[in-house]
Amino acid sequence: MENPVTTPDARAAGLFLGAFNIAFEDDQRMTISVHTAGGTTSVAGHLSDNDLMTFQAEDVAFLLDRLASILSKDKPQGSLTVTVPHPGNGSAPTDAWAWSLTADGGTEPLNPELAVILLPSSANFPQPDAHLGNGTFRNTPSASMDSETLAELRHRGLTIADFDTV
Repeated sequence: MENPVTTPDARAAGLFLGAFNIAFEDDQRMTISVHTAGGTTSVAGHLSDNDLMTFQAEDVAFLLDRLASILSKDKPQGSLTVTVPHPGNGSAPTDAWAWSLTADGGTEPLNPELAVILLPSSANFPQPDAHLGNGTFRNTPSASMDSETLAELRHRGLTIADFDTV
């Protein structure tokens, strides 16, 4: 039996959560996307009144299905991006983070010159070398996300601490 922490579903959930945690700073909106030669799948979230990023659970499930399918291949090909717009501030562009999936199922930062093909041309890369890893965690992670999204990530086999207990 496969270790649930290393299943494609759990790793997809871990990559989603890891990318979110790298980018999130009480932002009003955020989009997490998976890009492949076959197209892009995205999920958009917004900050709720209780300061939790809220996503549509069905959209998260669809994106995770897509990412898990890619990760289940011998040589996954694709990329994962996060964008955070700065509304109302014409001088501030969209902040972006980008990673390519590697042949061993991990990730590596995607060079900003290549990432602009997938992202707005005005994208700013505040952490171009941010390490995402392979979707696993040494310690139990937490996230400032809505309960439905956390439930979907847990359903995929990821153990996540409740944010209010961290």
